[in-house]
Amino acid sequence: MSTDVSETNQELLTNETEPNPTGGFPMRPVEPETQSRGAEIFDLLFRPTLVYAVLFTVCLYDNAKGILVALLAIATMIYCRVIEGGSGCVRKKGKVLYEILFILLGLSCGLTDNTGIIVFNLIGMFGVLLMMLLHDYKDDSNWSFPRYVAELIRTFEKTLDGLFTFFRDVRADSKEESGERRKTMAYILTGLVFAVPLLVIVSLLLSSADVVFASALQSLFQLESLPTFFLIGGMLVLAFFVTYAGMRYFVSRDEGRTWVEKDRYEPIIAITALAAVALVYLAFSGIQIAYLFVGNLKLPDNYTYAQYAREGFFQLLVVCVINVGVVLVVLGRFRENAVLKVLLAVICGCTYIMIASSALRMIMYIQEYALTRKRVLVLWALVTISIVLIGVIIQIFRAGFPLFKYVMVVCAFCYLVLSFGRMDYWIASYDVDHVVDDIHESSAESSLSYLNEMSADAVPVLKFFASESWMNGYGEKMRETLEDSWRQWNLSRAIARKSIFCQTE
Repeated sequence: MSTDVSETNQELLTNETEPNPTGGFPMRPVEPETQSRGAEIFDLLFRPTLVYAVLFTVCLYDNAKGILVALLAIATMIYCRVIEGGSGCVRKKGKVLYEILFILLGLSCGLTDNTGIIVFNLIGMFGVLLMMLLHDYKDDSNWSFPRYVAELIRTFEKTLDGLFTFFRDVRADSKEESGERRKTMAYILTGLVFAVPLLVIVSLLLSSADVVFASALQSLFQLESLPTFFLIGGMLVLAFFVTYAGMRYFVSRDEGRTWVEKDRYEPIIAITALAAVALVYLAFSGIQIAYLFVGNLKLPDNYTYAQYAREGFFQLLVVCVINVGVVLVVLGRFRENAVLKVLLAVICGCTYIMIASSALRMIMYIQEYALTRKRVLVLWALVTISIVLIGVIIQIFRAGFPLFKYVMVVCAFCYLVLSFGRMDYWIASYDVDHVVDDIHESSAESSLSYLNEMSADAVPVLKFFASESWMNGYGEKMRETLEDSWRQWNLSRAIARKSIFCQTE
């Protein structure tokens, strides 16, 4: 029947086939990629990808905190533009925003010494790159939230499946060319296979024979042993094959599966479940308003503010995240219904009260026990969720709202504030002021002993507070960490190096 697709509204991926003009079942699957197409892809990708893999290794090996990560980010965007131009991909509106965000995340890696921020930067760069490529090579103008997730998963699958398609493309390219070129390509690839272990052995022998040559290699990669050579070589090979496979998926225009709308669930199921949850949330919200916001923080007997705060903020943060997830699932999997929309709006409203309660508890706890990274991240997450919820509420009453793109923009902006905000600097600044005001100065340093674990971002604050003996110990602990090669130059560590060495000399 013609109404089969409209009656089934559940979103899933199905195998794409050629349409049957007579109706009924599809005639046959789409034909596989031709040999000539594989040769074209090889000619497009091989040289730029090889150059990019070398740059990737030089910039990123043992150097996640270096300023060269920013150079790698710029090189990545240039590489993507070269491939897009060669494949005939038309640049779409909004691409430049992805590029700016990607480069800013790379720049942040060279400005901070906070390992957690660096890790999130790299993860964020990978995610932004995938979203940019999906935006460029596919029509994402009307994608739903589940569709984005499905396409990201599909990209991972296709990249893993295509890790060794390079060799198939080499064979296809050699068959397309003359016999002489085919032999030349085979000779080159064979020579590269033998060159890698030979280079390792020769480089080690030359390094041991000449101290100047050894120093040059050491300054470039910190090459000290045979395993280091293999790590660098492995990183280069992996970068090449993963990049080649990933870009091959996009430039080949692989559309083996298409997105089909199917049936959504009856809203009465969600109404029944959410009504009970909403009642509990309303009761909880009423208590928060009565005791925390209106009742001047009136607590049960034998309870301190610190005890009350410690037992609540993490649980409430988890509940807030669950609430956002539940609302998104219900919006995507159930048919529209006026009562359901009201229930979702109530849950969002209660979530805002939970966010306020969790933030207040965290602030109370910080005032009692000072500031740490984990507590900063909790406050940051609460602010981010509260802004995301605005878009979720709009989505409840306006089905066409581009929620996924809104969430991406909000998360990107909030994360950039966190990434460039030098978290450790402000933590140290707050805690030093807080402890010095409330604790006798003779015991202040012992109370702030956990600041020994802070990154180099905190050094400009600590050098003015700490005694000479404490700063000498802290400086000795960080001396090896702060010794960078030219590849690993980092602004935060450069400032810390100058501060510590001037303080201890």
